[in-house]
Amino acid sequence: MTGHTRPSCANAIVPFNPGEAGLYDAILAPDWVDDPLAPGQRSGPGGLKDLVAPFRAAVPDDHVINDEILVAGDRVAGDRVAVHSTVRGTHRGAFFGVPATGRPVTPRTCDFHRIAGGVIVVTWRLEDRFAFLQQVGALPTR
Repeated sequence: MTGHTRPSCANAIVPFNPGEAGLYDAILAPDWVDDPLAPGQRSGPGGLKDLVAPFRAAVPDDHVINDEILVAGDRVAGDRVAVHSTVRGTHRGAFFGVPATGRPVTPRTCDFHRIAGGVIVVTWRLEDRFAFLQQVGALPTR
């Protein structure tokens, strides 16, 4: 594994903590692919940057924690990285069409990244949007 693989992938969620989307220019390839796109998200790094402000408005006290990072693939380069993360915060603004509830939220994500040339070129993302909607009362819990 190169010294860049783990930090690049760990930093992929950092902009959601301070709301600094500019970091994506350093860690995502210009033609980066995000699969699947979030509702209304455009392709490329700019599409992910566009998501930071609305998310921070909805959950302004969010904190994303990387629970686990696994590196696989090429034994030297570590060209594939899995990152399991948990978001913690309070739902204080509209998100997914749900008005602010003031409820705590702790949805999880699993991102699978492919690395080339020291940057992330593809991300396959699984977000637990169902849990978020349950936690804010938009869906039943049972």
